[in-house]
Amino acid sequence: MSLKTRASETFARIRGRAGWLDHVVRAGQRYGADMGSQLAAAITYFSFLSLFPLLLLTVSVLGFVLAGHPDLAARVIKGISDTLPGQSKQIVDGLINSRRTVGLIALLGLLYSGLGWVANLRTAIRTVWHHSASAGNIITSKLHDVVILLGLGLALAISVGISGVGSAATSWVIRVLHVGSITGVGVLTRIITIGIGMVANVVIFLWLFARLPRVQTPWRRVFKGVVFAAVGFEILKLGGAYYIARVTRSATAAYGTLGVVIGALVWINLVCRFVIFSAAWTVTAPYDDDVAPSGTADLAPPAN
Repeated sequence: MSLKTRASETFARIRGRAGWLDHVVRAGQRYGADMGSQLAAAITYFSFLSLFPLLLLTVSVLGFVLAGHPDLAARVIKGISDTLPGQSKQIVDGLINSRRTVGLIALLGLLYSGLGWVANLRTAIRTVWHHSASAGNIITSKLHDVVILLGLGLALAISVGISGVGSAATSWVIRVLHVGSITGVGVLTRIITIGIGMVANVVIFLWLFARLPRVQTPWRRVFKGVVFAAVGFEILKLGGAYYIARVTRSATAAYGTLGVVIGALVWINLVCRFVIFSAAWTVTAPYDDDVAPSGTADLAPPAN
């Protein structure tokens, strides 16, 4: 018996004993059979595309802030003049004068890229859930996508709020109680911060899996998938932050500013792949045949 055959049999026995492993394997089979990586590439494109109108929107908001606070504008002019002598006032005036035009362009760009992102993500989830990706007419679909996009923005705002308020509250309690120097407080703070991050992730994935696909899926199954996605995404953020930082530094040293773009694309694609894999995990189960038409199922042998 060859080494490869023995390894396959050993892995099959382990799958037979560990339901969680069999579940992950089946989700991976479904992800591969339904072209999860290709679907993630389409989502990555629109995700990356949305970064540019977001930058423009930031510039527009900055222009409105400076227009309403002349004293702040004066300080910004003074700060810029240290780097760009003689051009600081023109830069600030340009931000203020073009704030409405830039804001309109940014909103239109966000609408285009955001709707493309929503449509491709919904298509990906419906595909791995084995539902028609073209359900509904185009008008109602686009109107629904606008609502989904606004809802996702609200979910992200709530998520950021939960993370920000929770982290600030934790730091405030530690500062008030004067326990910052006690051994283990730093670790406890980190654990609390991670827990708050996972709660915020639940808010986002609950919206993505419950509302985005427009599919009647049992609430219990969706919520299990949401928790799986939230925990996995937090792990991906913790481990991925170090990895992306290394990729960005290495690529920046070799390619300059393009290195930042490379790092952003890698990070976005990793996240998109994981979201689709989480969707596949949500609708698979250990020791259970897959649902047609993907044909990825193969029953794991029973445990000895």
